[in-house]
Amino acid sequence: MRIPKFSRLIVAIVLYGTGLISAGTQNSGGPGGCLALSDGKGALILLWLPAGEEWSPGGWQIQDGGGKVLVARVTAGETQFLAGLTTEAAQAVRDLAHGLPAFKDARERKGFFLGLRFRILTDPAFARALGFSRTLERVSAGPKTYRVVGLDASGKPDAPILKSPAVDASVATPPPSAPGGFRAESGREGVSLFWTPGPAQPQAPVFTYYVERAGASGKKEAATSSPILINAAGSPGRARHVDTAVPVEQEITYSLYGVDVFGRRSRPVELNIFHPDVSALVPPGEVKAEGQKGKVVISWTPNPSPNTLRILVERSYDAAGTYVALAPQGLPRQASSYEDLAVPGGVTAFYRLRSIGPRGDPGLPSIPVSARPSNPAPPDAPRNLKADVGRTRVRLTWDGNEAPVSAYILERRSAGSDWTRINADLAQEIQYDDPLGEESGGTVSYRMKAVARDNQESAYGKAIDVALPERGLPPVPLITGVDTKDGKAVVLFKPGFPETKTSQFLVLRSGSPDKWGIVLGRPLPAEARSYVDPFVSAGESYWYRVVAVNARNDRSDPSDAALVTIGTPPIPTPAAPRLEVLLEPFAQVRITFAAPPPGSGLVAQTERKGSADPLWVRLPGATSGSESLDPDPPRVGKILYRVLYQAPNGVAGPASPPAEIVR
Repeated sequence: MRIPKFSRLIVAIVLYGTGLISAGTQNSGGPGGCLALSDGKGALILLWLPAGEEWSPGGWQIQDGGGKVLVARVTAGETQFLAGLTTEAAQAVRDLAHGLPAFKDARERKGFFLGLRFRILTDPAFARALGFSRTLERVSAGPKTYRVVGLDASGKPDAPILKSPAVDASVATPPPSAPGGFRAESGREGVSLFWTPGPAQPQAPVFTYYVERAGASGKKEAATSSPILINAAGSPGRARHVDTAVPVEQEITYSLYGVDVFGRRSRPVELNIFHPDVSALVPPGEVKAEGQKGKVVISWTPNPSPNTLRILVERSYDAAGTYVALAPQGLPRQASSYEDLAVPGGVTAFYRLRSIGPRGDPGLPSIPVSARPSNPAPPDAPRNLKADVGRTRVRLTWDGNEAPVSAYILERRSAGSDWTRINADLAQEIQYDDPLGEESGGTVSYRMKAVARDNQESAYGKAIDVALPERGLPPVPLITGVDTKDGKAVVLFKPGFPETKTSQFLVLRSGSPDKWGIVLGRPLPAEARSYVDPFVSAGESYWYRVVAVNARNDRSDPSDAALVTIGTPPIPTPAAPRLEVLLEPFAQVRITFAAPPPGSGLVAQTERKGSADPLWVRLPGATSGSESLDPDPPRVGKILYRVLYQAPNGVAGPASPPAEIVR
């Protein structure tokens, strides 16, 4: 016998987890028991399952609750019950009538019985043919119980014994409960159906659900090819069934039934939902864009859905920018290409496509593709080049090209020289300022050409000649060296060429490389080649620049800055100090010496060495005066004192000869 194609795990959960068939069994090892159904008119249907993997080789015997035999033997394959089965199912029953198949292992046997129980619970006709269900006729009224007893191969009663709950043949068993919370959601995969189980019916529990649909024709048809288990959805919120074969663009009526283990349906619960063809909104596939001469060709594979009305082609000049529809009414559904003639050559355009659904609603766009066309021909040469000569520059202007261009290239030529490009960066505007150099005068020529966005270049436009005026600014001087000597800064320089245009020099000093600084002293004569700056501090850094001045007092641009870090000036050796012991107000020594030279920035430091001191000890305090005090001299012994001068950068000069006192 073939096992139905359902998950064995799901079947096990249904059988064991719900306790669907468990009451009345006397055996362990799996769900088993007997259920009874009354039509209220004296007829009873009994349905039973053995426990675990037990199999009664001789069939079953039906008894009343007191042990009276009602049906002596129920066996598989009785002819009257095979007629309604499929050929495959009837053959499976005949095979089982001769015994169980051979199993290669325990796992296969367990799977077989799980499938067998599932088939019995979902197919009443199969259950009758296999000998697991019988109908008792003309049963007297009143509640009664029944027993189903397994028979051995010889037909004698043997375990198991399955007991039914009490049932009254004069009282109809209530129909299965209808599901609740029935709702539907239309999506790309189909229509998802959701519902919750109805109230429990212990006498005839709902085991599966059955769904029917009716479309525009009104004809009902099954919406599922197999039973839907009571716990098919698994976790809450998940659809219990997804109808993937539902017709699109139609109003669909769904009817949902609960089906009990006797095959009875509950009253239907119904709902209506319109199921659109969401595939009609899927964008065309394999979208490509190719830049050609004067156009971009976009191609694609059309959406195969017959409910796609049109195709929308959109363009943007930025991949993440705003897209504009090129044909607002859209292209025919079968179209597979489009030519965009409006993109300038050399400009990158981005394209994406949308499918328009049957109600004129656009779907999501395709992934953008890009292309860059080329111009059909090079741009025209620029026209009407003009020059306006100023004091420091020549301003060139010209007429812009009618067709879009990327930029312009300008070239200049002096007499006897070759053409040289003068704009390092491509000129975007229709104006360019050519600065006048150090030398001026004479005649120069200018010419230019246009460059399109696809890098095609035009021919040169008409060249023009421009007479340059003589400039009066002196050439920029050059600093040839810097040095520091005796704590002063020394700057060496020379005039720019030609030297005859320089009449004076100005020296500038700054404490920062980013500032020109201040002018030092008076202007220097034209023949000056150095400058000494004494007003500096040792250890400090200064930046110097030199500016040339001509006879008309025009100033050049400053030279490049030169850095000077000031060294230590010569430090003189003081004479030996004079010492005086003072007793009031307390014992101390007054040290008198020659003060540091005025304006030198030097300070005097006093040092002491007692007879017990291995090294000279510097007394606290430095002074630019001529006197210091030792407030705590040694009490006894010979004491030596000396003086030295110290520069602002901390460098100390030679010490004076020591002076001596004895206490």
